[in-house]
Amino acid sequence: MDVKDIPLDKCPSGRFLGETVQTDNFGLQFNYKCPKTLNTTLWLQLKTKPNLKCANDTDIMKALDVLEINLLTSNQFVDVNERERNPVKSIIKNFYSTSKSELSQTFSLKLGQNFLIKNTSPLSNQIYSENITYYSIRADETNLGDYKKYQTTFRYFILLDDNILTTSIEVYTISDALSSTGGILGIVSLIDKILLYRLGNVLQNIWLLQEKRVKESYKQKNETFQESLGNA
Repeated sequence: MDVKDIPLDKCPSGRFLGETVQTDNFGLQFNYKCPKTLNTTLWLQLKTKPNLKCANDTDIMKALDVLEINLLTSNQFVDVNERERNPVKSIIKNFYSTSKSELSQTFSLKLGQNFLIKNTSPLSNQIYSENITYYSIRADETNLGDYKKYQTTFRYFILLDDNILTTSIEVYTISDALSSTGGILGIVSLIDKILLYRLGNVLQNIWLLQEKRVKESYKQKNETFQESLGNA
C-alpha cells in the first residue's frame, strides 16, 4: 500500500477562523501541528498481512485504558451586544473523551447552519437588512457498548442539525422614536414644534441684532450732539 505523508507545520495564529484567545489557551500553535495544504481523497483497500503479528491482548487493553481524545471544533455564536462590528464570534469547542478497554463509545455530534438578521440602520429597520449565516456544533448523544462486540473504542458521527436558529438584532431607530410620539399626527406635530422653535430662535436673534444697532446708532448721535454743544 502506498502511503503519502501530509506535510505538517506549526499552526499559525488565526488558523481556526481567526480565533486567537482560546488558541493561545490550548497552546495549539506550540503543541500541535496543522496540515499546510489539506486536499485528500478517502479510499479503502484491504490486504492480508500473514507475517504481521499484533500485540497481545494484555498490552492492547493497557493502551486502551490510557487513551485520550481531544476533538477540537470551531463553534460560532451571536454576540447580541455587538452593534458596530460583525456580531458573529468564533470559539474553539473541545469534545474531550477517555477510553476504557471494556467499552465501545459512540458519540453523535450535530452540525447546525444558523441565520442572523441584522438591522442596525439608525434611520429605519426597513431600509437596510443584512443576512449572515453562521455554524454551530453541539454534542447530541453518547452510547456505550461492549468492546468485544463492536471492536471499536471510539466512533464519531457528525450529522446535520434539524434545529435551525434564527436571531434578529435591531436598534431603536429614528423612525421608532417618531412613531412612539403618536403616529403620523405625532410626527407632524413634532416637526412643527421643531420648526417653530428654530423660527423663534431666528426671530429673537434678529430682534437682538436690531436692538443693538439702534442702541449703537443712538449712542453715536448722542456723542455727536455733545461734541457740537462743546464746540459752540
